[in-house]
Amino acid sequence: MPTVTTEGLVGRKRESLGCRGSLASLTLLVFFAVGTTYAQQRYAARVPGTLDLVEYGEYGINALTLTLDPAFDYEMFFRVQLGTDPPYLQHDTTGLPTNNPKFAESLTLLRVMSGSEKYAQIDRKMLDRMVRNIGKDGLFCAPYSERRTWHEGVGHDYKKKFKRDFANVYGNSRRRLAMIAWYEKDKDPTWKPYMQKLAHALSASRSFAMTTPTTLTAR
Repeated sequence: MPTVTTEGLVGRKRESLGCRGSLASLTLLVFFAVGTTYAQQRYAARVPGTLDLVEYGEYGINALTLTLDPAFDYEMFFRVQLGTDPPYLQHDTTGLPTNNPKFAESLTLLRVMSGSEKYAQIDRKMLDRMVRNIGKDGLFCAPYSERRTWHEGVGHDYKKKFKRDFANVYGNSRRRLAMIAWYEKDKDPTWKPYMQKLAHALSASRSFAMTTPTTLTAR
């Protein structure tokens, strides 16, 4: 069995190893405060040899749901700018069409992993937005609007105006994985036609990194 060494102060309970899974030998190193020095005491114990998946899953849920921007229909923030005072979050052209689907897939896996329903209403709002942005050709796209000033296709040339909706093939592949994950979780049959239509659309546009969808579904 693996041996895990941990350390902590008296009176502070360490729970980072969780409460499920196989048992492992654990060497506890406890520090006792004696004036300005620390005395050590070691003892062996048998504890679960796993990470606390529930706790770490909730950390992931917190990070993903709270970096979705409700002011822009739950489009993700793409960057964190830490070199300013105060720091701020920033959108990017590839956030919605490429990385929102990654969030959608990861959130369902994190919820299965942790059993947590924290901020579950945000998941649903993001998924609703994803469905609304599916065009008649089956592709999920980033819609053009004057408010989304970072919308410029995929060339990262923010000086030019790109006044068209566009779909990223890679992002749509990740969207299919997200829909598969949600179907496996909730068994909702309404995901199936979206997955089937997307598979046909990706097959038709497999040679392109960016494509212009036909029309968006009504909002």
